[in-house]
Amino acid sequence: MKSSDVDVLDRARIAQLAAHLRSLPHADAPAQDAMGDYAKQTDCGTVCCIAGETVLVFGTELERSRLTTGAHTWSSVQSVACRLLGLPLDEGVTLFHSTEWSAKEKEAYCAARTLGEERELMARKLEALL
Repeated sequence: MKSSDVDVLDRARIAQLAAHLRSLPHADAPAQDAMGDYAKQTDCGTVCCIAGETVLVFGTELERSRLTTGAHTWSSVQSVACRLLGLPLDEGVTLFHSTEWSAKEKEAYCAARTLGEERELMARKLEALL
């Protein structure tokens, strides 16, 4: 299969994921550095980065289970999330790693005081792809 056959951006899923991030509970909780790990247990439940949320929302039962039990590696979470969103891997790296974000985006993310603010910035990053 050629890369062009699989890298078809799924705009509907990206929009749905952005809306999902905005609808999650505990928006007023202190910032959790959601982008710091693909999935981690906190007082707010499981907090995920963009790749982790992608797998939780669109992945198979097995993919979701592997994510929440820690059976996935970071590279496998990233690969699955890219496939689910129709992103080429290089675009996924830029989206999924906040260290690859623009200076302005990184500054805003680091300044976020609540989990809701972090998730809003993640949603905006997704919507920039649309």
